[in-house]
This record gives sequence, structure tokens and C-alpha cells, in this order.
Amino acid sequence: MTRTNRTLLTALLLTAACADDVADAGSDTQTTATTATTATSTATSTATTSTTGDATSDASTGGDTTSTTTGGETSTGDATSDSATTEATTDATSTTGFTPTVGDGVYLYTGAGGDNYDTDAEALEALYAGAGIAVTRSETIAGDISADYGCLVLLNPRDALPAAVGDAAQALLDGGGRVVFQTEHSSYGGHDVANALLGELGASMRSIDDSQSGWPDLTLGAAPPLTDGVSALAPFFVARVDLGASGEAIATIQGSDWVVMGRESVGHGEVVIVGDGSMFGYSLDEADNQTFMLNFAVH
Repeated sequence: MTRTNRTLLTALLLTAACADDVADAGSDTQTTATTATTATSTATSTATTSTTGDATSDASTGGDTTSTTTGGETSTGDATSDSATTEATTDATSTTGFTPTVGDGVYLYTGAGGDNYDTDAEALEALYAGAGIAVTRSETIAGDISADYGCLVLLNPRDALPAAVGDAAQALLDGGGRVVFQTEHSSYGGHDVANALLGELGASMRSIDDSQSGWPDLTLGAAPPLTDGVSALAPFFVARVDLGASGEAIATIQGSDWVVMGRESVGHGEVVIVGDGSMFGYSLDEADNQTFMLNFAVH
């Protein structure tokens, strides 16, 4: 073989070798790129799996991630809290709420030496009857009257009260009713009798045997429903009411702290003291006295 042919053959062999190297290099590059792509995909998959795993874990444990992902931990927590609060409020209302079980009538008790001096039970009876309110006027009480009556008015009894009166008063308060103690000024009022029963019923108010003469001008407090539609009251010669620990004034003598009428919540009902008998008879037609009396039947 001539030198020229040998040289040509060598050149051809070198060219072939270079082509193989280039092909191998391309193959290696492609493989590396594929590997890199796969690695990226794997990393992405791993990251996704990790995030999903955290979310799942937090969802199962109530963690922050789930709360934030679903609109924030505070929103989720508050929604649950608000729901629980609403349920608690509803339960509390249904547990502590009370619907009066007493009747709508007024019972005028004239026994134990009551219905005396300036009171007029017959005129009161006519007032209630004329307004369509069921009313009974009696010197006795037999059994529980709360099914038919929501208010018991004790018209200044001065003698010891039968046990049935106390029982009836207690039943009315238990059912959401009202017990009105009408007393009188000075020694004319049955203060000891009224105060004894007030104590038995658990009230802290007391009737005091003081006296303010004449037609005192009164300042009225807001005491619904008793003062609804009432702008002025006209008593004549009045006693005083000690409000005790939890009583509230219905009316005081203008410019003073002399309480003429007071009320106090007792159990589910309330007791009322009116330190004047004239409004129940002698001055019944004065000012808004009649409206005030009629409001005794409102619950």
C-alpha cells in the first residue's frame, strides 16, 4: 500500500472515530437531560406529596395549615365558636326562660280586718269588672287561686292572716304573679301584718308607719307595666316604704327620698307596697289612679 493510500485510510478511520465520539457525547447529553428532567419531576412530586401530607396531617389534627388553607384559622375557629355560643345561648334561654302560669284575674282580699278607712273594695271590684277583668272580692281564700288570678290585692289587713293567704301569695309568685300590699299611714296601717308576710315570701321591702299629711305631689319612676299610661297619681295621707336590699321606687314625694310605693322581684313574680288607702277608694277617681289600679292585672 502506498504512503498516500495509507494516509487516506488513516484519515478515514479518524473521521469515523470522531463521529462515534460525537454520537456518544450526544447520547450522554440526552441521558443527562432526561435524568435532570426526571429529577425535577421527582422533586416536584416529592414537594407536592410533602405539602399534601402536611395538609392531611393538619386537617386530621386541626392544625394551622388547614385553617389557613380554608380561609384562615381564625375564621374556622370563630365559626365554630360562634356556633357553640349560639347553641349555649339558646340552651340558656330554654333553661332559664319562664312563662307565667297564672291567670288574668284580680283577687281582692278584704279579710283579717281589711277594707277599712279610705279603701272601697266594692268600687275596685266595679272598676275591674267594667274593664272586662275577672275579679273576686272576698274575706276568705280557699286553696290555690293562681290558675284564675294573676294578682292578689291585700286591702290593709290588720289582724293575723290565715295560712291560706300566705299559701296563695306564694303560689302566685311561683307562677309569675303579683301580690299587692296596701297599707295606711301611721297606726292605721297593718304594717306588722304586711311585713310578716313579706318576710315569709322572701322580700326585703317593708312598710313603715310614718305619715305625710295632705295631698303630696309625687315623682314617678319608670316601673312598667304598673306605670304604663300613668303620668300622675293622687294619694291622700301616706305611709313610707323601706325599699330594703332590692326594692325599687314606683313613686316618691317630690323633692325628697320618701318612698310612697315600691316594688320588688321575688321568685318569678313581684310584690308591691302602696302606702296609701285613698287611691283604692277615696281618691280612686283622681289623676291616673284608676289606670294604675288596672295595671295590677297586667303581666
